[in-house]
Amino acid sequence: MRAKWEQIRDRKLADPASRSRYEQKRDALIAVRRVLLAMDEERERRHLSKTELASIAGLQPAAVRRLLTAEDTNPTLRTVVGVANALGFEVELRPKSGTPNEKLNGQSQEVGQMDAHVPFRVIGDFFVDDPVEVERINRLEAEADRDIAQLQKRKKRP
Repeated sequence: MRAKWEQIRDRKLADPASRSRYEQKRDALIAVRRVLLAMDEERERRHLSKTELASIAGLQPAAVRRLLTAEDTNPTLRTVVGVANALGFEVELRPKSGTPNEKLNGQSQEVGQMDAHVPFRVIGDFFVDDPVEVERINRLEAEADRDIAQLQKRKKRP
């Protein structure tokens, strides 16, 4: 049976356009899994349950459980950013180095030549794009993370 599947897949992927679509979808799925695994590893490192993480992120516990355990999850950006913020991560859009961009504003250019780094934070329903304010929020979160870590250490003591 496996050989039959491989024959069908090879025939379908012989077309360059089909192969390109397949590879883009595959790469996107891999990228999503990597992000979710990194977030789950950080959650475990901080000794947080999924329910505790959901509470910190202001999300329903079921949403965080699905996000971190479902194999075929397709999370919303709002959920990913919310959990990432709760864990002290920041979601950043940056260009792949040396990857050509199809068309941007009618001009073909290298993605690596664009300045796509835009510091921003999403906190609850608020979007903050002022770099000074983002830095202030980052400092406050770092202080809160230290406080949480100290409380968790105290909680573990007999």
